[in-house]
Amino acid sequence: MNGEVEIPMPKVEVEGVGVLSFPVPDAQIQQLIQQSVRAPYGRGEETILDESVRKVWQLPPEKVCVGGKSWSANFDGLLVQVIAGLGCEGTNVRAELYKLLIYDTGGFFKSHRDTEKTGGMFGTLVLVLPSAHRGGELVIRHADREVAVDLSGV
Repeated sequence: MNGEVEIPMPKVEVEGVGVLSFPVPDAQIQQLIQQSVRAPYGRGEETILDESVRKVWQLPPEKVCVGGKSWSANFDGLLVQVIAGLGCEGTNVRAELYKLLIYDTGGFFKSHRDTEKTGGMFGTLVLVLPSAHRGGELVIRHADREVAVDLSGV
């Protein structure tokens, strides 16, 4: 399942940065990076920091607060659509913030398979915040299917 859903912007507040403006201006992106650390990746039981494989910044969920008047209801509606698109109706599915990633100029993550972060995890939901940028194609592969999502127009 892929597609676009327009919903009101959430209020995103980041510790040490404040409330983000949308699209996120360069000055705030630099502030986000100052609060961040380089993101490692997992290989089996190992956690590796290798910028030739993954070059991106990360913030832990406890530094990020996503909310706003209508965010909860809008996100719940979005999650219902995702659950239906995955054929998981009637199943207890929830989404939780795992981390906020900041891809600056030259940032990437080579082709990989996401690993389970918590028990019962079966997928990754990606939400993209609007910022002025070029590039940003996300390629998703499963079984014999491949979908490329162009994030440059976000």
